[in-house]
Amino acid sequence: MIGFFEDAALRLQALAPALLRVEHAQSDKAMDAFALSHDVTALVHPLSDQALPVNNAGLVVSQSEVWTFGVTMALVFPGGFEQWATARAQIKTALRGWSWEDRLAAPVEYAGGQTTEYTLGEDGGRWLSVLRFRTSILETYGLLHGQEA
Repeated sequence: MIGFFEDAALRLQALAPALLRVEHAQSDKAMDAFALSHDVTALVHPLSDQALPVNNAGLVVSQSEVWTFGVTMALVFPGGFEQWATARAQIKTALRGWSWEDRLAAPVEYAGGQTTEYTLGEDGGRWLSVLRFRTSILETYGLLHGQEA
């Protein structure tokens, strides 16, 4: 799963030029040290996964997993508001419909977003917003040895 987030971050670096910086991480808590610029920055990270019922219970077991991941956009202001809407649109365009290394059972789809932090202070403020995306992957395992097929 880690390679997926690295590749998603690389895709955003290539296709979302309004973003100053894109990284991937295991936790959105890494964003605390990440958003130090007046430009929009982003962090690609996992949010959740859900396993669907087993499709086949013969010698090989196939099971779909739905992955939900986030792209947390960060902005320290004043400054950067002009880039915000552009960066958001570029992120959605870059990831919507993307299929990772032919391993995904379904292309990535946009699943919604929310503001997670908005603070104002004497020197400016901070704005964090998470865009959620989801996709599914089909995992196949061999029953005889308990290993991936």
